[in-house]
Amino acid sequence: TKRRTNPSVQLAGIFFSMVQQWKAHREVKDELRRPETQQAMAQVFGADAQPLHIFDTEIKHNAALANSTNQRSLLVLDDANSPYTKAYWLLLAEILAAVGGAGREKARQVASNIQAERA
Repeated sequence: TKRRTNPSVQLAGIFFSMVQQWKAHREVKDELRRPETQQAMAQVFGADAQPLHIFDTEIKHNAALANSTNQRSLLVLDDANSPYTKAYWLLLAEILAAVGGAGREKARQVASNIQAERA
């Protein structure tokens, strides 16, 4: 358990990756977003644990990431303007907003630009 192996580890939350437009995916996401489910998951981590945050950004299933990985490259370098790269930037901004970090402001700026493009 967490208490024995790494008592100081903390979870920033849950994000969904490899998401497809399947009914099963929607049902799982909906179930995990239910307050009762979040409270039950929090109890697994201890009585004083808060419900886990579920990040808004979802990473869709995509071949581009697999191709970059197979080529030992990074998607952000291979296709900086792909919707998948932008989704990872949005997720990074969300995570850093939750936990802090040196790149927090830069990630927020990039995410703001991406959101402005979409508007």
